[in-house]
Amino acid sequence: MRFIPRQSCFMLLSASLLLPVYPAAVDAKSVAAYTAATAAVNAKLTKEQALQIATRILPIPADAELINSSFRSMEVWRPFPEWSFSWRKKGERGNEDAITINASIHADKGELTAYSHYEQTPKPTAYASVITREEAQKAAERFMTASLASKRSEVKLYNRSQPTPKTPLTSQTSYNFHYVRVVNGILLPENYIDITVDSSGKIINMQTEWNDRITFSKAGSSLSAAQAAAQFRTHANAKLSYLLPWENGDHAEQKPFLTYRNPFTFLIDAGTGKPLTQSFKPLDTRSEPIPVSTTPLPALYQGKPLGQDEAVRYAQKLFDLSLYELQGANYSDKDFRGNKKIWNLEFRAKNSGISPSFLILTIDASNGDVFQYSKEIRALSENAKPRWTKDDLKVKAIESLRRWTPSLASSFALIDTADGEIMDPRSPRLTYQFQRLVNGVPAATGNASIAFDAITGELLTYYVDIGKESYPAKLEKHLSEQEAIDAWLKESEVELVYQFEQIDPALASSAKSGTATIPAREAKLVYRMNRLSSHTALMRLQANGGVRPTGKPLSCTVRLHPISADIKRSRLCFSCTNTTLFP
Repeated sequence: MRFIPRQSCFMLLSASLLLPVYPAAVDAKSVAAYTAATAAVNAKLTKEQALQIATRILPIPADAELINSSFRSMEVWRPFPEWSFSWRKKGERGNEDAITINASIHADKGELTAYSHYEQTPKPTAYASVITREEAQKAAERFMTASLASKRSEVKLYNRSQPTPKTPLTSQTSYNFHYVRVVNGILLPENYIDITVDSSGKIINMQTEWNDRITFSKAGSSLSAAQAAAQFRTHANAKLSYLLPWENGDHAEQKPFLTYRNPFTFLIDAGTGKPLTQSFKPLDTRSEPIPVSTTPLPALYQGKPLGQDEAVRYAQKLFDLSLYELQGANYSDKDFRGNKKIWNLEFRAKNSGISPSFLILTIDASNGDVFQYSKEIRALSENAKPRWTKDDLKVKAIESLRRWTPSLASSFALIDTADGEIMDPRSPRLTYQFQRLVNGVPAATGNASIAFDAITGELLTYYVDIGKESYPAKLEKHLSEQEAIDAWLKESEVELVYQFEQIDPALASSAKSGTATIPAREAKLVYRMNRLSSHTALMRLQANGGVRPTGKPLSCTVRLHPISADIKRSRLCFSCTNTTLFP
């Protein structure tokens, strides 16, 4: 069987490139004009001045039509006002947009903050004429000098953790460049400029994340890189987990790999040497998952698969639906992820005075497990005092999973999400997350999320998801935790950076509503562990699951192609049997 290497990639889309979207019934131009008139009062640049700057520094075709303009006032997460414009150039037939251009201008400084150039049918470039990465980088830096002159000297090209550049396969390619802000000789990764150059040397995309309202930590680093590396090794907590590199779209079962994920997702305080979470909390605040049930629970329903009428009656027994009537039902013999027989039921309120106006239920037709319960999203009162504590609702969340999805309850555990994003403490909505475990190890798929109203204790949403992959009866042979940590250390390098402290959500909400001044961000000096670029090549053999180094001689056909040298160096695989390291 022929081995086909696959690689994973992802892309982040900045909201700075998105212009406001309005309902179809509203005239976008009138909305934009209203927004500009009411929100741009304090901006130093008028719309006309910002537009003049954009047309001066950008290659806007003379026959392109300005189709929209909008204004966004400063906010906590993007602390500067911004004018945005959109142009389009019609094709030869006049019935399609041949070119679409979006641009945003800093409404106080007049600098470009975002830019995109899209051609519906770009002119092909001959492969022999494709520019090199070095030439593309020069084009990117010329553009940066022209449109972001004040920031050009404050950034440096950052290639670490970026994909290793390869010679293009075809002429339809582009080059991405990531420039990170440098302050006092130290990186501030959360401020950056991203530029994309096409194969002909044209700038087709630029986006910035930048904040001039920053208070930098005055305390210097008392820790060397070697000392920080030792701290990372001491406090690393390597945990096994199953992983699927990708999921098949068909209904065939897949076997996940047993892996050690990156154990260095925490930080080291450069001043004290203490380990911190990404939200700057002490690392020892992490808690172990709480099992929903230590023993298997009996199914809710046993018998022939539920028909529609039976599924509706069954739903009415589980939940109080006396004020609702069935609006629609659909059945799937094999749902996408779990290969289960599923009923999706939608109920509507019997009269308009009932809130919420609709409910949605998803039920397993074979055993009665509930996979989804959700209702119309409505605003929750922020002024009322919560009557349910976090711990009370935690118990209720666990009981809910035992009650409504018992056949899977023993494979789930409640996880502590305190290290994640800080939620607004004034919000009465509390959400609890559960993780599926197999052989005591986090599964490749399977999660549950349950949300309550802390004021009334009312269930707001209930969602359970599980995949169709198969697992061995017991845990496979694998490396020890320390061996995995040592292997990861060889793939990583410590890096001293500034990182923002999180903003108090209540203050952020007040600033957004105009009742408080937007605060300056705090930047703390920390060490983080970053991945090294690597050409180490290991291939998993499909025949017997073994691992061997790559280096198979290339065929004559491939050797003649300009990318042959890159193919020799490329990493063809990303999993190792028995080593269980998943770099």
